[in-house]
Amino acid sequence: MATPHERTGNSKTQVGRLKNLVGLWALIKYFRLHCLLAYKLIISKRGLNKFLRNVDLISLNEETIKRMQFLGIASRLFEILYPYPEKTDSELSYIQGILNPIFDDLIDLEKLNPDQLKLLVLNPNAVKPETKLQKTFIQFWSRLLQTHKTKDNLTNAAQLILQAQIESIRQESENLTWDEALKITQEKGASAMLFWRTAIWRNEISPSERIHFSKLGILLQFINDIFDLRKDLINGISTPIAYENKLDKITTYYDNLVDEVLSKSQKSTYNQTIALLFARGKVALNQFKRIESYKGEYSPNTWERTELVCDMETYNNQVEQFKIWKSYLNLKVTHQ
Repeated sequence: MATPHERTGNSKTQVGRLKNLVGLWALIKYFRLHCLLAYKLIISKRGLNKFLRNVDLISLNEETIKRMQFLGIASRLFEILYPYPEKTDSELSYIQGILNPIFDDLIDLEKLNPDQLKLLVLNPNAVKPETKLQKTFIQFWSRLLQTHKTKDNLTNAAQLILQAQIESIRQESENLTWDEALKITQEKGASAMLFWRTAIWRNEISPSERIHFSKLGILLQFINDIFDLRKDLINGISTPIAYENKLDKITTYYDNLVDEVLSKSQKSTYNQTIALLFARGKVALNQFKRIESYKGEYSPNTWERTELVCDMETYNNQVEQFKIWKSYLNLKVTHQ
């Protein structure tokens, strides 16, 4: 008969084995997710290349073309993964993704004023394009309007993006408070994701979807700001991530929003995918936290390039991303 000490030792051994099995199962799910995403990515790339065969991209900025391709693929991939019952035309996904960087460049590179942008969105056929970029925007935007059943919903969603983009110009020229910069990030992210949802599926968006996609968009914009920190500092753009001694506030906001966005079901491939994206952002925030601890303050304006850039290809960051991803999935179980 086992003694109490032996029973305690056996119990600890069993717990240790269980933890190892849970960790192994999470690792299998993690690699399975990466394999699935790689496969879906190949499908999305092939579809986009086929879609762009008859599109004239000559004379467009090379960086714009790269972003068109990336966001076109990302839009289609996201649409494939999202568990929505209604099937949609893959062309809508590609067009929606392609339009985003073009619209950004109309503001950032061509410096179109709000009235010009509004006319492009509300009545593209009445505009005589003066540049190749404007011609490309009208081509894709008109195509999207023609294939969409609820044009009013689409143009309303586009106007929200337009207003958010115009508002974001303040980040370059004004001395904003942290709360003001955060509001701009929130409006940019939420409007972009709501436009994506409106463009992809033609039925009315439900209140619960509006909340989910608004918060998801804010998080994705936040992640974009995190990884663009060095570039934004060089260009004098004040995103919430750039403010001195605000890292605790940034991290708390980020963690709370992740908790709100992740659904309670961890079986969904969609849910596991967005958790992977959120884990990337958290790895970078953890890097900033370590640098803050070493230097004694969070002051990214004074940091070196290697401190501002989070290289997600390193082994240590890959391992940390997996651990955070796993913790996000476990986090949801405690809320059930």
